[in-house]
Amino acid sequence: MNAVAMLSAVLFTSSLAAAQTPPGAILATTREDTSVQADGSSAGTPLPVPVDDSPQTLIGPDGFLRQAGWYVAPTFGMTGIDGHPGYFTGLRGAFVMNRTFGIGLAASGFGWDVMRSDSPTSSVDRRIAGGYGGLLLQYNVASDRLVHGFVDTTIGGGAACYDGHDANRWESCQSATAFFVFEPSANVEVNVTRFMRVAVGAGYRLALTDTMNKGLGTSDLGGPLARANLEFGQF
Repeated sequence: MNAVAMLSAVLFTSSLAAAQTPPGAILATTREDTSVQADGSSAGTPLPVPVDDSPQTLIGPDGFLRQAGWYVAPTFGMTGIDGHPGYFTGLRGAFVMNRTFGIGLAASGFGWDVMRSDSPTSSVDRRIAGGYGGLLLQYNVASDRLVHGFVDTTIGGGAACYDGHDANRWESCQSATAFFVFEPSANVEVNVTRFMRVAVGAGYRLALTDTMNKGLGTSDLGGPLARANLEFGQF
């Protein structure tokens, strides 16, 4: 009988406490418990920030190479040869990194044809022609702008020779003169379309020949130049 009386007293006390608890408190407690169960943390504890543990890469949004482009450009213009104006043509192409740095190849040809009157009875034709090529390095400034600029340089080598003709015979190009070339230039470029650009610029061709060579010299092959580029590619 004592056990039955004690159990009855416990049930009566629990029922009395539940009746005195407001319904809003019970609902708030239930919502708080549900929140704790949903996010796995207690109230007021900040959630952990996810950590990016992806590996570093050379190519990608966070890598060194974020954007890659290329272009191929025929060129034409004028250049100085032996102190006289001559023609200038070429072809160049480059791989452009992040729309800023370009590295590629360039090939150019030049020539000059003139008649000299050495005496009233004799005339001399002299024709100089040559070509060169090498490594092309380029740096673009604000290439996303409609009008912008870039500087470049060609480092390489080439060869040239001349033909001479007088009243009696021709002296054709029997031996070419080899030379080292360093050709920097500054250019202004216009974005015509997404795949075409036009550039005009000026520079100087420094051509170094063998000092023991009796043919064409450094002063004959070096000189200023002005050219236009018509560029096609993915910029």
